[in-house]
Amino acid sequence: MQTINLNDFYSETQKYIQSVISGQEIFVSDNGKLIFELKPLNKKKSRPYGLCKNEITISDDFDESLPEDLIAEFEGK
Repeated sequence: MQTINLNDFYSETQKYIQSVISGQEIFVSDNGKLIFELKPLNKKKSRPYGLCKNEITISDDFDESLPEDLIAEFEGK
């Protein structure tokens, strides 16, 4: 993370955009007050495999048809 002055951002915009493309976050301030931040959109946090292992169960009949009265309620009948 880097904090820069708004005037520096104006004068070296290309440089800071390249920094963001390479993965850096940049905060831009004016008169000591943060006004915006630049950060890459491609930051993905991967979730570990098996995160909820043995915590979720699916019943054996999960793919059977719903009862007719329940279907009628969904259809507004």
